[in-house]
Amino acid sequence: FGTVLNVHNAVMRGAIEACGGYEVKTEGDAFMVAFSRPDDAVRFALRVQLSMRDVVPDGLEQPLLVRIGMHT
Repeated sequence: FGTVLNVHNAVMRGAIEACGGYEVKTEGDAFMVAFSRPDDAVRFALRVQLSMRDVVPDGLEQPLLVRIGMHT
């Protein structure tokens, strides 16, 4: 599970940086992220979903699926 979580976290943090977000906190595989603009949050969510679709960590047969919620 550690490797899968590392891949997940790398994708998340890459998208946070690329979209100008700020990592508020994490717990397990959950991230709380803040953005200055709502459209940056939407770009982040789309980027994560598309990136995860293309990642199949060692030991898994399918890509990671993630749920993303947003609040303004």
